[in-house]
Amino acid sequence: MLGSGRFRHDLYYRLKVFPLIIPPLRNRVSDIPSLVQHFIQKKCIEMKMKIIPSLAENALEQLLSYHWPGNVRELENAVERALILCQGAPLTFKEIMVTKTSSNPIRHIPHEMQPNAKELLSLDQAMARHIQKALAVSNGKVEGRGGAAELLQINPRTLRHRMKKIGVPFGRMLKQKNHQPIQS
Repeated sequence: MLGSGRFRHDLYYRLKVFPLIIPPLRNRVSDIPSLVQHFIQKKCIEMKMKIIPSLAENALEQLLSYHWPGNVRELENAVERALILCQGAPLTFKEIMVTKTSSNPIRHIPHEMQPNAKELLSLDQAMARHIQKALAVSNGKVEGRGGAAELLQINPRTLRHRMKKIGVPFGRMLKQKNHQPIQS
């Protein structure tokens, strides 16, 4: 990822000082009951709840059979949400959809919308096309009222940086590309 520019060098070297390899929560399901109890106690203290609610009858089985794509933070949020909604009743996790049978997180996509691998663009290509469309609508104007940055709801400096990074010409570069004389 470093070589392809998809991961920040400075962040990598900060993390590499002492690497901690933590498997995802779905690979350590045995930790879930302890984590749930920890989060219940922690959140009850934070929320100043005097009575610590118990788990509903099937709640733990439901939590154990969930895939946990959001890992421990998702579990913590689920416990907090259940505590907010329980109002003294046993904790339930109705919003958790059990999806352990399917390892593919992508849901059914209608046949006419399924892309062909040849039709897919890289993210940079898609971003470049989108920025070029915004520039066309704004008549090449990047900044200011009606500019591409305003249309894309992005800071003009950030937009220019992205344009430079992905090779979308603007300003003087655009004039040079179109062989127009540069006005000083």
